[in-house]
Amino acid sequence: MSRLQRASEGLWARNKGAGAERRVGVRTACDLLSALERLAAVGVVLAVGCTEGGPRPAPEQHGDLPEPAQVDQAHAGFVFQPDSARVIDPATQPRLELALRDPWPEYHEEPTDVCAFVVEPRAFPAISEDGATLVHASIYDGGNAGNLAERMQLIWLDADQTRHDPIYNRNNDQPWDPNWSGCEGSIAAVRERVEAVNMALAERTWRPLERLDAFYSEPGFVVAFGSITGNEDAAIAGLAGGDRPIEVYYRNETFIARVRGIEVLQKTPRPDWRRPADEMCDSEPQIAGLDFDRASAVALVRYNYSTGGCMCDDSEHVGRLELAPALLEAIDQRSMAPFWAARASLLP
Repeated sequence: MSRLQRASEGLWARNKGAGAERRVGVRTACDLLSALERLAAVGVVLAVGCTEGGPRPAPEQHGDLPEPAQVDQAHAGFVFQPDSARVIDPATQPRLELALRDPWPEYHEEPTDVCAFVVEPRAFPAISEDGATLVHASIYDGGNAGNLAERMQLIWLDADQTRHDPIYNRNNDQPWDPNWSGCEGSIAAVRERVEAVNMALAERTWRPLERLDAFYSEPGFVVAFGSITGNEDAAIAGLAGGDRPIEVYYRNETFIARVRGIEVLQKTPRPDWRRPADEMCDSEPQIAGLDFDRASAVALVRYNYSTGGCMCDDSEHVGRLELAPALLEAIDQRSMAPFWAARASLLP
């Protein structure tokens, strides 16, 4: 073999080895690219799966991690108002107010022995928020017995008992008595009682009662004088059934509410309101007014035993009563206006 042939075979051998190495390199590069493409494809699938609600791999846990705190999202217009923030109008709550002034300036042109104080009741009568207790401030002005007989008491009426708290009695102010402590002592005692009663009242929440607008046909002399004309029966008889008022009275130991000639709304025995025969006063109560609470259907009935006699005690008494559904319904259906107009038309 010539030298030229040997050189050509060596060159071919070297080129053959280099080509094999290049083919191996190209094949390795292609394999790497294919692997990278497969990894990229897997990443896209995972990303799409996560964004479309697909499963997410659980994060690696390193011990117990606290759960995220609950966040309450409130409406933009929401304002927190706890029950304790409820505001009660003080004007609706019953109380007594002591004022230092002449109780009857229209009668006293000159200084008198009457102690200069007045106790004024505010927002009475009332009922406790739970409907258990009625409270009423009762003032007896003495009537024919004179101003010095004036007295005041606070009356608490529960379902099973009644309590009277005296506030003052002007008969206790006796300037002629050498042992009397004087008006300063009397006023100090009244102030102490007023403060004690107001503290007791402030322990509860109260709501005012509503006055029943009705015809009280037998209210007693102390109320009837100047208010009963004698034309009431004729006025009612002349009214159509739908215009007749609610009538309230006491008869035969019974509380009665009716629409005369139409229906009896309530008959409730109350023999305990009647008292033993009295030469000076009536023995049957004469109902002069009624105040009620719609929510509980509880009423406070005001009555007296007045006859107009100078020796009769005209003081006011009160009783507790549960109102019948028929009476409560009629309250909103019947007005006193037609009755007042009919009675006025019969006056001379």
